[in-house]
Formats: sequence, C-alpha cells, structure tokens
Amino acid sequence: MKIRSFLSALGASAVLLSGCALLQPPAPVAPLKDGELAIPADYKTWPKFLSEVQRPDAKQVREIYMNPTAAAGSASTGFGNGTVFVMENYAAKANPDGSLATGADGKLVKAELLRVFVMGKNAGWGQGVAESLRNGNWVYASYL
Repeated sequence: MKIRSFLSALGASAVLLSGCALLQPPAPVAPLKDGELAIPADYKTWPKFLSEVQRPDAKQVREIYMNPTAAAGSASTGFGNGTVFVMENYAAKANPDGSLATGADGKLVKAELLRVFVMGKNAGWGQGVAESLRNGNWVYASYL
C-alpha cells in the first residue's frame, strides 16, 4: 500500500512539475538588425496573407505568406512579437510585343522568382536603425 501511495504521489508531482515547465515564459529572442532575418524554411506551409498581388506598374506578381503569430493579428489590431511575413516577388511574364501576359482570369502570369523579402517583429529588434527610418520593432531582409 505504501508503494502505491508513493507512486501516486510521484505521478502527481511529475504532472505538476511538467505543468510548471509549460507556464514558464518563453526564452528571450536575440535582437536582430535589418538583413539578419533568415528565410524560414517552412514558410510555404503558412497561410497566405495576400495572393497573386497584381503590380503591373512594377511588372510583378507578389505572394505574401504569414506565420501563425501574424495570422492572430490584423492591420487594425496590430501584429504581436514573433510575427513574420515572407513576400515572393515574381516577374510578370511579357508577351513578344512587350505587353504583360494575362491568363484567362485576366491576371498577370507569373514568370521567374526575382526576390524574397522577409519582415519580422520582436522586442528590441531594429534598434540599430536610424531613428528617422525605424519602424517599431520590425526588421527586414531581402534575398535573391
């Protein structure tokens, strides 16, 4: 009987201790500067924030992904720390006469990927940016 009581108490302690570990605040994230935010390997599995953004003025089509933290925010309520957006910029396909090709849906046709931009927000990020250019705790990076 004593062994059973001991095992029950040990099991209850383990449950309590595991719950305490879950309640600890997350470890702080190292501050980043512009250009230091890497492209997340899994970003194509994230929800799209905007899809097939038509930019005929720039001869581009854009795809913008948001991580789950970003999905919990909005332009009106703001985006919390840990938010990351990834934007793919594609060239718009050109016709032989130089005009931009459109599909049956009237939208520009994507050609080659030109660049990938990453934008992220976290406490203390972007502090090395000149005050006149600072945008809260956001940092930006661009990749070919």
